Amino acid sequence: MTRWTLTVKDHRFQRIDASMIRRRWLAEHGKHEIEQARLIADGLAVPLGDLFQISVAESAQDEVVIEGTDAAFDRLGAGHDRGLFRAVGDVGDAAGCGLQGGRLSISGSAGDNVGAPWGSRKSGQTRGEIEVIGDVGDYAGHRMRRGTLTIGGAAGAFLAASMVAGTIVVGGAIGRQACAGMRRGSLLLASPQNEAAFSGSRRFSEVFEFSAGFLPLFSSSLTRELLGRLADQTIGRVRADRQLAGLGEVLFPRSA
Repeated sequence: MTRWTLTVKDHRFQRIDASMIRRRWLAEHGKHEIEQARLIADGLAVPLGDLFQISVAESAQDEVVIEGTDAAFDRLGAGHDRGLFRAVGDVGDAAGCGLQGGRLSISGSAGDNVGAPWGSRKSGQTRGEIEVIGDVGDYAGHRMRRGTLTIGGAAGAFLAASMVAGTIVVGGAIGRQACAGMRRGSLLLASPQNEAAFSGSRRFSEVFEFSAGFLPLFSSSLTRELLGRLADQTIGRVRADRQLAGLGEVLFPRSA
């Protein structure tokens, strides 16, 4: 097994397409080839060696570590399939788009379309885990089909839009139009401030109390921490999106 560590060098780029940095692609190339390969930054083809200091070492599992990332880096972890992909810092849009397996860990915040479809594909995250310590932008979990997406902070608009299956956990506030077009799956919210988002809309069922005995079963420490906030609270549940069938569910702590 191998650990690839890419440490970001100083740069002035506004948008960097990092989708080519994938475990499978790295495994097929030597260090010199990786350094010479080119990705697109602000419309320019830039060698990876100009953007990253690259090291390769043996590891207990396949692991891709990107150190010093910022919001310019889009599509980090795109199509990740196994092992760990870890971004140390904030990231841009479409992190973990089309995730197929393994685990993507982001130590900062992320932009729009976390775990959403990649390119022209119809499905977003299909397996594995995505964990974002901070906030995320709009359309997180768009068209998600399977797996777990955990967001430690707040989420923007259209969270879980057109979600087909899987589980999304959010620690903070959520934006407008959550669960629009949601077909199945579970959205678990740790903050009671989100209850108002599901009142007075025909897209959601009436709120009823729910006993969620499955909450301790998640493996991620962040997920367990967030869901631990629900342990001593009354949990409300609604079904969504009723305009499509109402087979999805949203769980949240009831306000006093």
